[in-house]
Amino acid sequence: MKKLYNFILISLVCFGANAQIVSIDQNGGTSGLIVVGQSNYHLSESIYLASEIGTAVFTGAGNGITKIGFSVNAGTVATLPVTITNFKVSMKNISSAVTTLANGANNTSGYTVVYNGSITFSAVGWNTIVLTTPFVRTSGSNLQVKIERTNNLANSGLVFDPSVGNYTNTNANSTRRYNNTTAITAATQMVASTFRPAIQLIKPSPVDAEVIGFLNPYSSCYNSPQTVQVGIINNGTTTIAAGAASVSLEVATANTFLGSVTNSAPIPSDSIAILTFTGINMPNVGSNDELAIVSVAGDAFAANDSGFSGVTTTPILSPLPQVEDVEGAFNVFAYLRSIAGSNAWTVLSFISNTGAIDNGWNADSLMPRTGGGGSDFFIFDSYSAAAGTVSRLYSNCVSLPASGISRVSFWMSHDSAFATSLDSLYLIVSN
Repeated sequence: MKKLYNFILISLVCFGANAQIVSIDQNGGTSGLIVVGQSNYHLSESIYLASEIGTAVFTGAGNGITKIGFSVNAGTVATLPVTITNFKVSMKNISSAVTTLANGANNTSGYTVVYNGSITFSAVGWNTIVLTTPFVRTSGSNLQVKIERTNNLANSGLVFDPSVGNYTNTNANSTRRYNNTTAITAATQMVASTFRPAIQLIKPSPVDAEVIGFLNPYSSCYNSPQTVQVGIINNGTTTIAAGAASVSLEVATANTFLGSVTNSAPIPSDSIAILTFTGINMPNVGSNDELAIVSVAGDAFAANDSGFSGVTTTPILSPLPQVEDVEGAFNVFAYLRSIAGSNAWTVLSFISNTGAIDNGWNADSLMPRTGGGGSDFFIFDSYSAAAGTVSRLYSNCVSLPASGISRVSFWMSHDSAFATSLDSLYLIVSN
């Protein structure tokens, strides 16, 4: 099966001269009531501890915070990209003794407005903006961040990663917020919460390229050379010239490959480039581990230069017929790929063949194939899936005979409670 790798971003990473990234995203969770909220107006204040940021980080002239990022959760139901207007961020240094916030009114005292404009959330994970006014911290101080959205638009669907409580206490009310339909004033009351936004505080390096992901072929039997794409992003403040970024890709384990590609066009700051590797032979069955490394002259930050992924060469299912009965280990439909949104495929199990899926408002029901002795079946729940969900159930490699007729058949039941809501089953065969 495909190997999974987890990327861990260390809270404080220093690189080059006076450059750093601080990510405060501990304790997990998810929330639609932070960063931009889901009502007409949003207001919040959050405290980030000196111990979370680093006592002397972002201090001194020329070393202030110049970029910040917020993390879109993978469970967001909004169709990305989404641009939010009238988005303002303010910051101030506060005493290290102040670590929590209570219910209270909007307070503008001591804040410096560091950004006022639009913010675009283009993908799951960190999305950054460049501050119009860099913010310099006082050594040893805590940082208080204020977010205001005042565009009077109901903003539904965006879900973000929080940093619950703080580094020392998950139950600390490290934030307070307001989400409602009434315009924000000095008297606006906020409610304390532990769910403060996860945040990145950044002072970029002039040169910093990062491997951000892979686009792999589906798991299948590979009887022809394959293509793998590697995405890199320019985190630096200067443009990476054409041909200046070299990405090497190594494939190991079941099959081997080693090659390198350079960027064909300039990569401006905060922009992404996709580099394509072709002619990769992966005919041997098993897991193919992939390592990509980007190299740019002057890049002193090595922590994000590499990325790992993998793809599986599947065995050929032969001889025919091949039958997927769902009750046992999946032999044919062994793979699921969610292209967008959340996974809408599930396998339902029943104690006996009399079990059924009742939609709750209609006598119509769904059952496994009783005539064949089945007790389980695949269900694609398009009703509950998020808007934009695309889930594909796909098979191991099936060897079709060179001559004669091949047939594919399904036992399929359709919930007809909504006569106008038609579903379709698409079968795609490729080589």
